[in-house]
Amino acid sequence: MQELIDELGALKVKLAPTLAAIKPDVDRVKFLEAKIGEMAPAGEQVVNGQVYGASVSQNANERTITSMPRLFRTLGQREFLASCSFPLKHFDNYVKSGVITETEKAVLLNEEHTGTRKVTTFLLPIKTNN
Repeated sequence: MQELIDELGALKVKLAPTLAAIKPDVDRVKFLEAKIGEMAPAGEQVVNGQVYGASVSQNANERTITSMPRLFRTLGQREFLASCSFPLKHFDNYVKSGVITETEKAVLLNEEHTGTRKVTTFLLPIKTNN
């Protein structure tokens, strides 16, 4: 693993000036893409400039349940509870307010570390032989 860490550190040092130099251009690209996305007609489109064309995708389709009580009545309690989820932000608020005790929290909530981990490199101090 030490070799991988050293290779990663060296690459980050090598790329840092390049990444810093292109950051304004990368930021401008993000701005222009967002602006073109806002200005393009609705739906999936191909729009042209004088030199380049741009393919603009359809907006994301957002769907929401309009009546939870009606959905509950339609599905019944068993199916509704089998399909629903509870926002953890709300759960945490109930724990903070004392509605859910720490003991109940331990039974009701499973918490584990998942996903990728962030790796940050740094230069080690130079070792001297004293």
